[in-house]
Amino acid sequence: DGETKEKTWISPEERRRQVEEEKARKRKERQEERDNQKKLQTAEQLFQKEWMKPREDLSLTDSKELPLIPPVETSLPVSLFGEVIQISEFFHLFGDHVDLEEEFPNGVQIGGLFFKWDFVSVIKWS
Repeated sequence: DGETKEKTWISPEERRRQVEEEKARKRKERQEERDNQKKLQTAEQLFQKEWMKPREDLSLTDSKELPLIPPVETSLPVSLFGEVIQISEFFHLFGDHVDLEEEFPNGVQIGGLFFKWDFVSVIKWS
C-alpha cells in the first residue's frame, strides 16, 4: 500500500485545551471516587452504630432456641435453692484464699445444710 498516514496538525492552544480537559476529567473522576468512598464509609458507620445499639432479645432475627434443661431435683425448698448455690459458689471461689478447710476442718453447717469443701449435701432439714 503506498498510502501514508498523514499527521494532523494541532495548534498549541488546541493541545493545551485538550490537556486541560483531560486534567479536568481526571480531577472529576478522582472527586467522584472520593465521594463514593465517603458515602460507603458513612453507610458503614451508620450500620455499625445501628448494630451496636441495644436491642430487645425478641426482636433479634438470628436467635436460637435454648435447650431444655432438666429440672433440679432436691429436698430443699425451691425458695432456698438459689441461696444454697450462692453459698456453695462462695466456698468454691474463695475457699483457697480464706483456707476454709483449716478454719473449719469438718465443714460448715448453716441451718439444715452441711457444706463440705468438695461437695454440697443436705444432711437434715431442721
